[in-house]
Amino acid sequence: MKKMLSLLAGLVAFATVLAGGFSSTGAQATECSIVTTKSAPGAGDYEFVFDGIQDGFFQFTMADGGSAGSFFENGDFVIITEQPQNGYKFGGIECESDPGIIVTQIPNGWTIECVDENNGAAVCTVFNDPFSNPIPTLSEWAMIAAAAGLGLVGVYFAIRRRKVQAV
Repeated sequence: MKKMLSLLAGLVAFATVLAGGFSSTGAQATECSIVTTKSAPGAGDYEFVFDGIQDGFFQFTMADGGSAGSFFENGDFVIITEQPQNGYKFGGIECESDPGIIVTQIPNGWTIECVDENNGAAVCTVFNDPFSNPIPTLSEWAMIAAAAGLGLVGVYFAIRRRKVQAV
């Protein structure tokens, strides 16, 4: 239910922006807008944390299937990065956008630039890919060294046993 309300709120915000361009008064939208939806298979209600920089630091969260939206003025430049999450890695962002807003993927996030507020709307999906840390393994040389060490321990106990039996 929480996911559905979050998605609905994001879509309503985006529809409001679009409606500004189609009003009967001929007025057009005067801000760029972006709506992002989160896609993280298997995450459930887990909240992914994002940090942003635009005239200062801000933070927001999104769960799998959740949405977030925002408005920007002409010339605004925003950087969004995702905080590292256990079991997930940033999988990228895909957008459908008007020419007035530029969304660029960067490592662990994306940038948003409003270049024409009269023609700048974007609908994006932010992806997270599940991953697991690989089981640590020894290299070939470490395996040889471990085998040699175990062999030496075996020789030590064999010699010790002979000494005990000889007494």
